[in-house]
Amino acid sequence: MDIIVEPDYYTPSIDKNGDYIDRPLNNDEIRYGVKCHCGSRKNMIYCLSNFTAHTKTKRHIQWINDMNNNKKNYYAENIKLMELVESQKVIIGRLDLEKRALQREVVAKSNTIDILSEIIKKYKTKYINDFDLMDCDIDENVSDDIDKIFENINI
Repeated sequence: MDIIVEPDYYTPSIDKNGDYIDRPLNNDEIRYGVKCHCGSRKNMIYCLSNFTAHTKTKRHIQWINDMNNNKKNYYAENIKLMELVESQKVIIGRLDLEKRALQREVVAKSNTIDILSEIIKKYKTKYINDFDLMDCDIDENVSDDIDKIFENINI
């Protein structure tokens, strides 16, 4: 199994007026490269020198301007996404509880099958020689044993 190191995504800084601005990166931040969400090159991984040049491109500058013009929309979208994540956590928790209940039910039914299989084996070997297809009355003892088992098992 190989370990793959993924590049980080570039996030602009925010100035004292609350506007997005490009920030200089250092070698520690860009150790494995950096990707930019501006959309000029979707699969491009930048190193320090070519990322500095990238931030001066028209597409990147337009992306920063668009983010500044849509700050309130990004905030509203972020709130909606946080609410979505919370609701999905609740759904996942509920489904996990349902899954556990179903697993317990499967184990209980499997145990019932095992018990009934043992009863069948016991009486099959006990009555194999005496079994008459024309007379299929159940022995009173067999009937009592089956009743006791069903009393102990909630089916």
